[in-house]
Amino acid sequence: MKTKYNFYEDIPVKVRMCDHEGCTQQGEYPAPKSRDNLNERYYFCLEHIREYNKAWDFFKGMSPNEIEAYIKNAFVWERPTFNYGSKINSKEYEKAFKAAKAKAFGDIFGDSYKEEQEKAVSKHYPPELCAALKELELSPPVTFSSIKKQYRTLVKKHHPDSASNENNDEERFKRISAAFASLRKAYKG
Repeated sequence: MKTKYNFYEDIPVKVRMCDHEGCTQQGEYPAPKSRDNLNERYYFCLEHIREYNKAWDFFKGMSPNEIEAYIKNAFVWERPTFNYGSKINSKEYEKAFKAAKAKAFGDIFGDSYKEEQEKAVSKHYPPELCAALKELELSPPVTFSSIKKQYRTLVKKHHPDSASNENNDEERFKRISAAFASLRKAYKG
């Protein structure tokens, strides 16, 4: 950014300048740098954004088949689809849906957005509650009903008497129970 001065006051004001070579106008209008990364942008003045938009072709360099595939995928918001009546495992669908959702929100907000939100929310939680939530494989913010649901799932999995507990991990079961007790005390008072 170049610095322009406000002549009425002696305070420097930062202004984004047009990215077109040799232009001294203010760059107010964003334009994507490429089709692959729409979050990286140029900033142009009105005259140069008009030129850029006339020359911009989103599908430049793509074959007709690639364009059609892109449009089909965009038509369903880049979510997984399955043929009606096909037998699809619900876990496969859930996995595909989560991947598509992560891709979509990663594109919109960026991966750092989610991390920043989690850090901001976890600042309001005491460290011992964050540790208890981590033990239950959860992250803040959560409701007590979701904590109970996750607790029941983990107890069934790690209980010493259950058939699914192959490792016979009694210590893990104790940590899960202690974490749930501290969370119940914090949530229920």
